[in-house]
Amino acid sequence: MALLKYTLLRLAVLAVTTGVLYLVNLRGWALLFAAFLASGLISIVLLSRARDEVSTSLVMRRQRIHERMASADDEPDGQADREP
Repeated sequence: MALLKYTLLRLAVLAVTTGVLYLVNLRGWALLFAAFLASGLISIVLLSRARDEVSTSLVMRRQRIHERMASADDEPDGQADREP
């Protein structure tokens, strides 16, 4: 969920930046280049908390997967394949 939130926020920053630069009369490739560059720089500052949430959720997910794999390896042969 945190990754989806962060992605939507990044897209929103890109859209707003593109709109502002369009109003400044940038067009074509210059508009796209400037919008991606500016939105990336803005996102570094404004979305640091959301980026930290994504990082934390990914680390926690990786730990849960690792723990599940370790516990499956600890079970005797044949036990891991059976359903409860």
